[in-house]
Amino acid sequence: MTKTIHTTLLALPLLCAVATAQQPTGPEVLIAGTPLFTPADVDATRSFQMRGSFPGSEAATELAQRLMARGTGFGPAIPVTLTPSADGSKLMFIGQDDPSNTIEIDNTTGDLSFCRGLMGLEVDGDTPNLPGRNAAVRAAIEHLEALNLMPENRGEMVLNHVGGLRMAAQNEDGSSLEFDKLVTVHFGRTIDGLPVSGPGSKIIVHLGENAELVGMQRRWIELKPLAHQASEFLSPAETMAKVSEHLSTEWNRAERVESERPQLGFFDDGQGRIEPAYFFRATLSYDAEVHAFAKGEYTSDYLGVVPALRTAEARFQQLSPKPAEVKGTTAAHVDPADDDEPSNR
Repeated sequence: MTKTIHTTLLALPLLCAVATAQQPTGPEVLIAGTPLFTPADVDATRSFQMRGSFPGSEAATELAQRLMARGTGFGPAIPVTLTPSADGSKLMFIGQDDPSNTIEIDNTTGDLSFCRGLMGLEVDGDTPNLPGRNAAVRAAIEHLEALNLMPENRGEMVLNHVGGLRMAAQNEDGSSLEFDKLVTVHFGRTIDGLPVSGPGSKIIVHLGENAELVGMQRRWIELKPLAHQASEFLSPAETMAKVSEHLSTEWNRAERVESERPQLGFFDDGQGRIEPAYFFRATLSYDAEVHAFAKGEYTSDYLGVVPALRTAEARFQQLSPKPAEVKGTTAAHVDPADDDEPSNR
């Protein structure tokens, strides 16, 4: 019997909802739009930078040891020694007997990635005593509290999704069986009533038998607010032009690009900056006579973001459009895979 473990990543949850723009070259670009909300309209005229700093290797080692002692679903606690990564940006641990048993702690932001090992998931059958939805949320919060990993401002943390990990085992006759292995609780963030998207501002907790902690990804900074004047933000017309320019430039191979109205939110670059930004969802249409991969009516989805500030300091450019290359540093593709979130079980 051949077995595979698979997950399906959720698309990044974006609220998008009409104006029309036509570029002289490249694809036809249509942007649905009523007037945009500006940061001043919703009293969201601040950006944020990281407050505090990495507590040091001694504190990181203590946290790593507590993680391994707490995540005992697949065996006894494992002694942990953290070592610097090759580029010096992280402290790391990799288990000798199970290389999927890992801890990574960023030594600038304190971002954490923890996995208690996957070897115990290889057997057929559901993991016994997996928690239900409400019990999983309670257990995730309890683990965060016990490890002193809860955000300082709990009002910013919101529940985005409860899902999990499922294993599929395929038989020789082509039939397959599926087994529930883990439950995953995904927390996101809101600031000033607006959703935060991007690489940061997410806490994902993986739970096993009896709601044991078996994994976690925590990318969350505490905030130092920075106020901005209205003149520092793009006007709605400038924002629409920038979205149209970005879509027509990055997707010049497409025949047509249709975008929903850009929605105001915050972008967390995962490197210590959070800034107001506009997120948009677009559908790309391709001509089968021009593109070999387009058979019949071929479309694909695209999630993008442009900064709301005239001079953005957050690193939008790290999210390069795919497959096109980045043509500038003022717009980016938001990859749904950045959410690291399995689908509903």
